[in-house]
Amino acid sequence: MRFNSCGAVEVSVKYAIPIIMGANIGTSVTNTIVSMAHAGERLELERAFSGATVHDMFNMLSVAVMLPEEVILGAITGEGGILFYISKGITEGVLGDVTDVTFTSPTKFIVSPLTDVFVDPNKDVTKALSLGAPLAQAMPTGLTGSCPSTMDCSNYFCVSSAMTKNWKKVNKDAYEALSECSTYFPLLNHGCGSDTCYLEADKFYTESIEGGTILDGGAFSGMGDVAGGIVGLIFSLIIITFFLFCLVKLLHTLIMGSAKKVIMRATNMNDYVAILVGLGITFIVQSSSVTTSTLTPLCGVGVLPVHKMLPMTLGANIGTTFTSMLAALAVMKPDSLQIAFVHLFFNIIGI
Repeated sequence: MRFNSCGAVEVSVKYAIPIIMGANIGTSVTNTIVSMAHAGERLELERAFSGATVHDMFNMLSVAVMLPEEVILGAITGEGGILFYISKGITEGVLGDVTDVTFTSPTKFIVSPLTDVFVDPNKDVTKALSLGAPLAQAMPTGLTGSCPSTMDCSNYFCVSSAMTKNWKKVNKDAYEALSECSTYFPLLNHGCGSDTCYLEADKFYTESIEGGTILDGGAFSGMGDVAGGIVGLIFSLIIITFFLFCLVKLLHTLIMGSAKKVIMRATNMNDYVAILVGLGITFIVQSSSVTTSTLTPLCGVGVLPVHKMLPMTLGANIGTTFTSMLAALAVMKPDSLQIAFVHLFFNIIGI
């Protein structure tokens, strides 16, 4: 299972890509834990652990290839690599010029009142932090200008349109008080392009964003951002773990019992058909962990050959991307839809 946060918690796509890669590696740990149930039988443990390792190795090797590419091309282009641009192109093709679609998620409508009781975060500050601080550019020496004595004009800053939009939400009055470079240095060739050149933008970032409050309300807000965040994280992990455990048990009982018959037949199928079987089962249960956790014991008892574990695992990895798609549809924002496509093409390119 994956959690898509680009539309809800406001993590930029550039930084969400490695998080998605890490989530793919993290979800494969479930198989390894399941394989330990065969510890009493050496041969079964060997087969089960081998089957579980298939999922581990696929995710680790995919990350080993794609993460450096994303980092290197991201450093060159300033945005991202192949995954970033493929997902961005498809998202723009789907949404066109739409920058924000108004959609009230029924899940959010039901859950938000309860979550706000414990944690009510300031999403504008969180978004601003994810965008990062503007880079300081040294003011050219000998430049003609009239810098007030109360200002530090040794540096100037190029502020992007995304920062501009977000900073206004964080502190509109302080943002409007910022001075554009042209006000005091009309001859400055700042090279900001479509971005806006400001003086003392670092001061705004430090005071209004880094010094801002992330937890605006809720039971944990009185503890402060750090302590409240830690307590909230632990509390949420306990809740999520409990309900995921219940979900897996329920799906095993209701669905995976009959799905085992399909898996048994898949052992004699073409590998490409086996991929489709793994995809279909995971699409139904909406969790690759459920599918692969069922395949692992079958490997252990010798019902499913290890070489058939690979295509079905690949199919499960593609099938689980529909979870990200559903999460993206819940918020219907370009960033959330883009990261859902990142998740999809990470698995497709990995195959």
